[in-house]
Amino acid sequence: GVRTVQAFNQEAKETAEYERQVEVVYKAELLNVCVYAAQQILLHGVGYLGFARILFTCSAMVSEGALTVGGLVGFVTRIVLLVLGARGLLDVSNKLTEMSATTADMFEVLDAHQLAAPQGTERLRKVRGDLELKDAIFSYAA
Repeated sequence: GVRTVQAFNQEAKETAEYERQVEVVYKAELLNVCVYAAQQILLHGVGYLGFARILFTCSAMVSEGALTVGGLVGFVTRIVLLVLGARGLLDVSNKLTEMSATTADMFEVLDAHQLAAPQGTERLRKVRGDLELKDAIFSYAA
């Protein structure tokens, strides 16, 4: 079943708690975006600088005869495949981070205990007509 909030005069408290949780989620998502942006800058920036250095060194080796053009193409192809694989791993890592936060929230809802009906109460099946309460007392554990 769905957890029901029993909020007699507790709306302000529940609203404040909801707003606090929204702020926590917002800050976590903002941090996730910042980390993702930093990863992308590092991956692309360092990758392009490294790739330029490799091309420069390999070009010198080709001009000296220490490396063939075919060897250069094969080496560059392997580097490109390695970089593409690293990008794929970063994307998977980011998705796993997002999923872990979502599943934590989901399990919190699933693990929430349901309030049991107090002893001596009776569940009414189908009620029709008016309901009048006399000398009714409501209380909730603080």
